[in-house]
Amino acid sequence: ITFSKCINIFIEGIFIIDEPEDLIRLSSEPTAHSEVLLVKDLNMSETEGWAPIEGFNGLFNGAGHTISGLNDAVFGTLNGEVRNLTVDADISKRDIYIGALANVVSATGKVTSSTVKGRVAVSGTQTTAVYIGGIAAVNYGEITSSNVNAELCIPADAASGATYIGGITGYSTGSLSKLTSDSRIECHGTIGNSFCGSIAGYIKTTEKLELVSCK
Repeated sequence: ITFSKCINIFIEGIFIIDEPEDLIRLSSEPTAHSEVLLVKDLNMSETEGWAPIEGFNGLFNGAGHTISGLNDAVFGTLNGEVRNLTVDADISKRDIYIGALANVVSATGKVTSSTVKGRVAVSGTQTTAVYIGGIAAVNYGEITSSNVNAELCIPADAASGATYIGGITGYSTGSLSKLTSDSRIECHGTIGNSFCGSIAGYIKTTEKLELVSCK
């Protein structure tokens, strides 16, 4: 009997991930599972053609485990919640939104108690704006109690538009609290058109801005 089947006996209704094929399956059916549990570390380096999980709106519990070896974010647009997940990133791509855990955290999305390490970078030349973040490129929802210790890089001439790069998120209109970023950030852009920060590159809000316990 496998560990995943044993878990399913006792936790009915939870989608168990204990091998790369399970994560690929979640990517192909992101709205089919309301609760997901990662029960071991995953190395996805042998996985070809990874596509980020788009539109997931349930709970993904990483249970303190690590996903490594992906050449793109774990999630594309995150509508649900991710907690207790570590991502060891090695991402270098040409795109508008480049994050390690998620490319975009939507207004209903939430990331809590999670960690990102490794490297996130732009490759090639992007003719539009570029957004890069350790947790998420763009945050419209909530990121809390998480940390990033990674290298984030927008090389010279990588973008002809505005550049937004932050240790946690490149651009945020959402909530940021209890965050730590100990990241090396390299950002090249034109003066007045390049936004870099240890926590966030750019925060836009019409309300009173409050960063809670961030460093």
